[in-house]
Amino acid sequence: MKIVVTLLFLTCFAGAAISQNKEVLVIACGTTEAEYPGGLAALRKHYCKVITRAYKDIEEKNPVEGQAMITFKIDTTGIVKIEGFKKSIRADIDSILVHAIISAGPWVPATQSGRKAISYKMQKFTFCAGSYGSCMPSGRAVCR
Repeated sequence: MKIVVTLLFLTCFAGAAISQNKEVLVIACGTTEAEYPGGLAALRKHYCKVITRAYKDIEEKNPVEGQAMITFKIDTTGIVKIEGFKKSIRADIDSILVHAIISAGPWVPATQSGRKAISYKMQKFTFCAGSYGSCMPSGRAVCR
């Protein structure tokens, strides 16, 4: 099993997005983007650790291929809240991905005009059939 975690961070959507409850969310872009402490490398490492640990048991019984796209909000204190799925794989895998995002801990919030601001991000996860092993650092986080 090979898991490819493609980090697609989109903080400035074209004015609005649709939440899981089909509500329109007005999105204001901060002067600075929300950042994960330790940067993208630390975030990739966390995702690989959480996903490979949880997926190892599922892989043997019911392997997965496909993509999931999850939108989440980072509030002014850096706390992450899942907004919804733009694309889902299946319930057991989706719950692993939600856990990976939430368990990453607080972020450094975005700022707008020098004040902390709410920001929205989208995370894409791609599961590919293949071998299973450890995470490989690269432009894309590949967990093999």
